[in-house]
Amino acid sequence: MYTESLAQSFNGTYSLIQGKNYFKAKTQYYENKNNYTTIEQTIIEAFLFNAFNNPTKSNKFIKKLCQKPICVHDTIMLELLNVQTDNYIKLYKYKEAKKTIEKPLTNYEKYLSEKESKDLNNVLKIWTTFENEAAQKIKTNNQKPLKLKPDKAGLKNLETRIKEDSVSFIFDTGANISTVS
Repeated sequence: MYTESLAQSFNGTYSLIQGKNYFKAKTQYYENKNNYTTIEQTIIEAFLFNAFNNPTKSNKFIKKLCQKPICVHDTIMLELLNVQTDNYIKLYKYKEAKKTIEKPLTNYEKYLSEKESKDLNNVLKIWTTFENEAAQKIKTNNQKPLKLKPDKAGLKNLETRIKEDSVSFIFDTGANISTVS
């Protein structure tokens, strides 16, 4: 059983993660790591490794939670499945992303709002389309720094010129899929 102080430590860090205050959550977690149960540590580390761009380690912790019949609240498991989907996308494992998106739709449907269910079904269509695609590869022949200019909304834009014509493209490194047409 959790003592109240243990639950408070976990809930405080978990609230910071939900609020996307990852640096403060990381600091709080590592300062009080010994106050967390093994399960709580596994949950927090799964979220933090995802937030700090280590999807392989994040997935390792999520898989630990899924391997055994461990008491993890369904709403937390649902969030961890969203993180796992994000991890697979970052790792270019689209088939695994698709499989992970299917889990909330079948196992946690009662926790999804109508909008969340609709959104997941739309995302499922995207990764179903890409499930058999090879992982993206970046090939560069030479490197040249690009000058990005913020627009009125603060988004980074990349100006492209062909002869006298110029067009600015939003340069969004956080997008799931990037295309230029």
